[in-house]
Amino acid sequence: MARSLVKSKKPPKEFWVEVVACTIYQSNIYSTRIVRVKTLEEAWMGRKSNFSRIRFFGGVAHVQISDAKKDKLDDKSKKFIFVSYD
Repeated sequence: MARSLVKSKKPPKEFWVEVVACTIYQSNIYSTRIVRVKTLEEAWMGRKSNFSRIRFFGGVAHVQISDAKKDKLDDKSKKFIFVSYD
């Protein structure tokens, strides 16, 4: 999965750790044959998975700029590339 992300998104080689971390995080959220009804996160943590927080590696991410750091006519967000989860 990590190799597929590297081949498709072509990130700099310094980001290989983030690629692996992103794939591990995503694979832990999806269900497997071992735990049929639950996802791995549900089985381990005992709570339902929240799929609304799933983002794709290399996708566009917008970060909101606080009001204290911008003027009235400035942009409200800054555009970045998503590389990994916190």
